[in-house]
Amino acid sequence: MQENRHYTITTLDVNVWRISEFAKTAIDSDSLGHFYSTETYVVRWHYSVMQVGRDLKGNQSKHGGVIGRPRTAYFFWHGKDSKATEQGSSALLTIELDEEKAPQVGVLFVN
Repeated sequence: MQENRHYTITTLDVNVWRISEFAKTAIDSDSLGHFYSTETYVVRWHYSVMQVGRDLKGNQSKHGGVIGRPRTAYFFWHGKDSKATEQGSSALLTIELDEEKAPQVGVLFVN
C-alpha cells in the first residue's frame, strides 16, 4: 500500500543566550526573536518530529506518531557588526552548553 508521509515539527522549548566576551546571559522570553546586528547569540531549540500521513484511500496511516526521542539543535548567530571575540566565544560556549551532543549550526546575517 502506498502512503503519503508528512512530518510535523513541534517546538518544545527555546533558550537564547547573548554572548559578551567570554560570558553568556540568558535572554528572557519577552525578547525571544529579537536579534541585534552588534551582538552574538546562541540558541538552543528543543523539538519533536511526528510523522503524519494518510494512505491513498484517505485513512490515517498506521505508521504515524512521534519519531524517536525529543531532539535538540544549537544555532549560533553572529550579527554583522558583532565583535570577532564574541563570535569566537559563541562557538566555544555552544560546545559548553551542548549537553545533548546535538547538531550545531552557524547562521549568517543576511542584510
